Amino acid sequence: MRFQSRYLLERLENLSKSGIYPYHMPGHKRKMNGYPLERLYQIDITEIEDFDNLHDPKDILLVLQERIQSLYHSEKSYCLVNGSSCGVLSAVSACSVRGGSIMLARNSHKSAYHAVFQEELNAVYLYPEYDETCGLYGPVSPQAVEEAFGKHPECRTVLITSPTYEGVVSDIRSIADIVHRHDGILIVDEAHGAHFIFTGQEEKSAVGQGADIVIHSIHKTLPAPTQTALLHICSRRADRERIERYLRIYQSSSPSYVLLAGIEQCFAILEQEADDRSRFFRQNISRLKRKVESCRHLRVVPGTETGKLVITVSHGSWTGRKLYEVLLEQYGLQMEMAGAHYVVAIMTLMDTQEGYDRLAEALTAIDGSMEEEDSVIHVRPYCAYGYPETAMTIYDALSQPREKIPLENCGGRTAAEYVGLYPPGIPIMVPGERYTKESIETLTQYERQGLPLQGMDEKRQVYVLSSE
Repeated sequence: MRFQSRYLLERLENLSKSGIYPYHMPGHKRKMNGYPLERLYQIDITEIEDFDNLHDPKDILLVLQERIQSLYHSEKSYCLVNGSSCGVLSAVSACSVRGGSIMLARNSHKSAYHAVFQEELNAVYLYPEYDETCGLYGPVSPQAVEEAFGKHPECRTVLITSPTYEGVVSDIRSIADIVHRHDGILIVDEAHGAHFIFTGQEEKSAVGQGADIVIHSIHKTLPAPTQTALLHICSRRADRERIERYLRIYQSSSPSYVLLAGIEQCFAILEQEADDRSRFFRQNISRLKRKVESCRHLRVVPGTETGKLVITVSHGSWTGRKLYEVLLEQYGLQMEMAGAHYVVAIMTLMDTQEGYDRLAEALTAIDGSMEEEDSVIHVRPYCAYGYPETAMTIYDALSQPREKIPLENCGGRTAAEYVGLYPPGIPIMVPGERYTKESIETLTQYERQGLPLQGMDEKRQVYVLSSE
């Protein structure tokens, strides 16, 4: 019996109805009738006859990747089932020389730092601009990249995060021109930008703006299952064989066909419905923003990409965390994250009219309940005072003996573990950086606001090198 449909989901469904008995993995044998998730178990298989192999696709999975490649106009696209993190790890590893240097945006996701550790790289940081009025990190400027090359001409690999977690987009075209002029390769972690080409924001997509490798976390902003992602090769500067080698290392050797079918379904929906959904999306985002414009204490941060609604609080007794909790507990609205003075709502092509209306009504009602008060004094992250000194590489800092001490005693000590908010997963302290008065103060303020800090325990202790 053969299953020759060109669509993975159809093949999986036909297999589940075929009567073929599975003497192969997975152990549930697709026989979970009557149990929760029964439907998913019926299409959960391993690499068997007629279902191709993600690590060497020649049939149904190759067709799927070619469809995606055509949509994004990349030279080669790869489906990822270990999240965009495995794409970042693979791209950095493939484009670096062990023990060499990488130019890295300091607001990169922790997966980029893990790649730096794995390859024992020296990180040359690109520091994004900081907007004091909104309390947000801005873009990485082309000028910062040019200046970094002037100081570190040995760098050949550059990694930028665009858009950021809050939807700030860098000038990738100009940055790519600079990187290529210095004979470098540009990796863009565009985890939060997979939707650009479907929402009228094509000019923001790094795939078409000169980047060499782009990573998309499609589950973040498109109708795909959690953990699904893409890696696109966009130029011949990228070594395809090395990238595929590292994908085989960082991807599971038993990729989930449920997730792969979810990727296929995602793009089937977009191929058929993206135009209509995009019009609805843009109209309702504009309408929602206009409603919030009448608020006295809440405002939508301008200039972010359309899919990220960043709402700041300019009221003395309110923090981003308080707004987050009120929206959840009183209005049943779950935000993506809370910052010191803002919340982030992710808006996608799958939002409904009810969703737009409920958020607009909740924000205007909350704003109306706030009494007049002095403007809030923003928590200034330590980057507003200048970033801490890097005393050693991440690899060296994580390879030495360490000890835990109270945060307030860390001044001048070298961090031996990451400390940061999750979400978004961007380290505030990176191993190898020295704690400063400002970084300690910022972490203390975040902790007092109840923001989700990782790397500091319940006793407010953090890891530092014990050799100091």
